[in-house]
Amino acid sequence: MASGFSSSDNSVYTKKALLIGNNEYKKNSQLRYCINDSEDLTNKLREIDFEITAGINLAYDQMNTMIKTFIDKIDQDDLVLFFFAGHGCQWNHLNFLIPIDDDEIKTNTDLEYRAINAQVTLEKIINCRPSAAIFLLDCCRNSFVCESTNFNGLSGMRPIGDSFIGFACTANKVALDKSTNGRNSLFTSHLLQHIDQPNLTIGEIMYGVCDDMMNETNNDQCPFRVSSLRRKVYLNQQFPIGQPTRVSPIYTNTKWKQHGITIAGGNDVGNDSNQLNSPQGIYVDDDHQTSYIAEYWNHRIVEWKYGAKNGQVVAGGNGYGNRSDQLSFPTDVIVDKKNNSLIICDYGNRRVVRWPRQNGKNGETIISDIDCYGLTIDNNGDLYVSDCSKNEVRRCKQGEKKGTIVAGGNRKGNYLDQLNYPTYIFVDEDHSIYVSENNSHRVTKWMKGAEEGIVVAGGNRQGESSKQLSNPYGVTVDRLGNVYVVDCYNDRIMRWCEGSKEGSIVVGGNGQGEQPNQLNFPRGLSFDVEGNLYVVDYWNH
Repeated sequence: MASGFSSSDNSVYTKKALLIGNNEYKKNSQLRYCINDSEDLTNKLREIDFEITAGINLAYDQMNTMIKTFIDKIDQDDLVLFFFAGHGCQWNHLNFLIPIDDDEIKTNTDLEYRAINAQVTLEKIINCRPSAAIFLLDCCRNSFVCESTNFNGLSGMRPIGDSFIGFACTANKVALDKSTNGRNSLFTSHLLQHIDQPNLTIGEIMYGVCDDMMNETNNDQCPFRVSSLRRKVYLNQQFPIGQPTRVSPIYTNTKWKQHGITIAGGNDVGNDSNQLNSPQGIYVDDDHQTSYIAEYWNHRIVEWKYGAKNGQVVAGGNGYGNRSDQLSFPTDVIVDKKNNSLIICDYGNRRVVRWPRQNGKNGETIISDIDCYGLTIDNNGDLYVSDCSKNEVRRCKQGEKKGTIVAGGNRKGNYLDQLNYPTYIFVDEDHSIYVSENNSHRVTKWMKGAEEGIVVAGGNRQGESSKQLSNPYGVTVDRLGNVYVVDCYNDRIMRWCEGSKEGSIVVGGNGQGEQPNQLNFPRGLSFDVEGNLYVVDYWNH
């Protein structure tokens, strides 16, 4: 059977932004662009699904209250962006954001009580444990006057937690107070051109801003940037056609309910429409609320709609054989949404088959003479196939029959340039390949172009401790780089956080059995976009 384990943390991954623009200062020179900067950036961020809190021309009490209220609304693992445009200054190596009632600031010490301490604000945001905090300050203008020690831009700030800090210009320098479009500051005008670009990290966005500003100012002004981010952070992450369009809310501290719900099979072994026989691989199609399951002993692929009591045969199911309408011991199935087809590991026939999703009666062999076990597809549409006899993984571009070895290929073994009976595989957005090695009792990560893998789970011989695996099969990786693997002979699903030397039990681990909190030689593994975990329970059918 196939079981679903729902996340016990049903919070939604949220992007939240606070933007403040101050123009109308009472003491210092009034500014021209800050309100436009804040409002235009607000519109850009709202279009890419940020929840917005915004204010303009705020006095100290208003500014302090708005920041406090915003911080109180930050939930753990939110993506947070803070933007301020206005006057700013440094004193005693601390940076202060100036409210419009700056006439109350008569000495440097007044800054502590009548201005916003930037570092303290960042610390308060990080204390809420967001997934990342982006802190952008467009306030290093040359028209602020308090005492002479303030006339030197902003001091460099130290990133803490998972944070990215950007200023309009280099630390301890003053930004040019000019505009090329007549509406926005130099920094924000270029930020607006890049910040909503799809599938760019904040680092890549700021590289683009810096390059544009350097070109425009003849290398006279470049933004200050410093980061302590431990992963790639996207402001507008989008997915290829047919890939999930929501962000899975899976985090390092996410837990799953320990009693699974049977979503396919579970009615004894058999070949009726409500039964499965030794299922192996699973593919969860969120767009159609459907799961596709490879049935090893029924020689077929079944489609199971969410909530349905019966499945429908969509490939094979015509007995064991090697005809084009037959399969033989299929081990895995994925969906190629670009071509609206299924791609199947036809293990017993030593071939990979493409099968139309709509009214498909026959399959087409696309790769021959391969002891294929696992399949995956990357965001370019390239296909990856594991060969458990040659102990290698190959990448095949569309139309290729042989492809290129991207992992292993150096005979069977346990060295880092070798694989030992690779089964299921996963490829991330950077085209790093994760390989579940059944006989080495480990998962290895092969970065693009690498000649050796890195052990990311197991690798401490066969066993049942938290540092060991026993004949792993299914593998998947979340957006934080945490590895989830089917620990088959231990009847459990394990999670290895990135960089960890040991794993933790996600579900199972309660002995072999058929109770809702037990597994019996699990094989395939997948997530849906809501963070629910799908486990193929091989011997419970």
